[in-house]
Amino acid sequence: MPIVLRLSLLLLFALASPARADAIVLASAKKAEGEAGASEKADPQGKKDGGQGKTSGPPTNFVSLEPFVVPIIRNGQLQRHVTLAIVIEAKDQDAKGKVEAAMPRLRDAFVRDLHAYLAVVPYDGSGALLQAMMQRLARIADGAVGAGHIKAVLLQGAADRKVSFAPGSRLAG
Repeated sequence: MPIVLRLSLLLLFALASPARADAIVLASAKKAEGEAGASEKADPQGKKDGGQGKTSGPPTNFVSLEPFVVPIIRNGQLQRHVTLAIVIEAKDQDAKGKVEAAMPRLRDAFVRDLHAYLAVVPYDGSGALLQAMMQRLARIADGAVGAGHIKAVLLQGAADRKVSFAPGSRLAG
């Protein structure tokens, strides 16, 4: 199952039941490991075409990030969680290596910006808001990796879940 489809399903299940989503992620990871092991056993030379010597295609310049879960806190209260699946498209293979090397810095910068941005901008899940967020993240990625290495920051999926607490409960501050 392609990673984008897995992420989409994970986001849907996370909205319905976080515990079930965790179980699905674990099962999916185990299945993927099993499939990888089975294909290596079936073809010990690592060829994906049944031994014909062809590859499955040219390498891509896409770098998938683990999904981001961003809490939206307003007036000291947790309002909702927004989950974003993001992919960075690098200009070329050299740039892709630089993106991968800068990943801790990128994730940190993305989380900080998303947390601050969503704390003041009303999150409505609209296309315009998501587009503005991706444009902001593209500028941040350019700063973290270096100008000219990032072709695009792409949104693969977005989901949000409203959080309910007992009346009057607040986050510790």
